Amino acid sequence: MQNKLKGWLVDNTVTADNLTDKILQLESNGSAGIDDIIKEMREEDTGLREETLRHSIALYNRIITRLILNGVSVNTGLFYAVARLTGVVEGGVWNKEKNSIY
Repeated sequence: MQNKLKGWLVDNTVTADNLTDKILQLESNGSAGIDDIIKEMREEDTGLREETLRHSIALYNRIITRLILNGVSVNTGLFYAVARLTGVVEGGVWNKEKNSIY
């Protein structure tokens, strides 16, 4: 797979200067799920069976999720992840029905 990003200059909506203040908006090339990732991995001729790859990915995701949901910041070398709480605290209580964790 060739690495190629395509972007477009668009107005920066955060500022009032729409004539000269631009930002780069990346064009989406679609999305990839677990099946797509496994297909790419198998094309690398890892010698591993699909079940092994699927299990490794599931285990990796489960461990990363557990760490994040226990307040650990995770740096995989590819991405940095940390849990964030959004919303309003009312009466000293954060209501998970009105707010979110991302």
